[in-house]
Amino acid sequence: MPTIERYHQSRYDMSIAVDPNDARHVIIANTRMSISTDGLRTVTSPLTPPHGDFSRTVFAPSNSNIVCSGNDGGVWKSLDRGYTWARADIGTLTNHVWSFAVAPARWPEIESWILRS
Repeated sequence: MPTIERYHQSRYDMSIAVDPNDARHVIIANTRMSISTDGLRTVTSPLTPPHGDFSRTVFAPSNSNIVCSGNDGGVWKSLDRGYTWARADIGTLTNHVWSFAVAPARWPEIESWILRS
């Protein structure tokens, strides 16, 4: 397993997400983000990373190309499995996002909003 060279803040900001459709695809994030597609044998960094200090990172249940991250810079989204990121909360007053959840019945509505924003 590779050493993930990242600064940590005593579990203040640690997020691990596993792709529900491919358990080898893992995202580990604390002050920075690392992506693995081979079960953590190797890791790489996103091409355009989101804001650091990650509190929550999740793959969309219906489409694992969509990944969302909550951090002390708001809510961010990736539409390409975590490689590029953009703000998902433009027009919404957010600051430090510790966690978030979506009721399964509302997911199609939220997914549509993510893809539009």
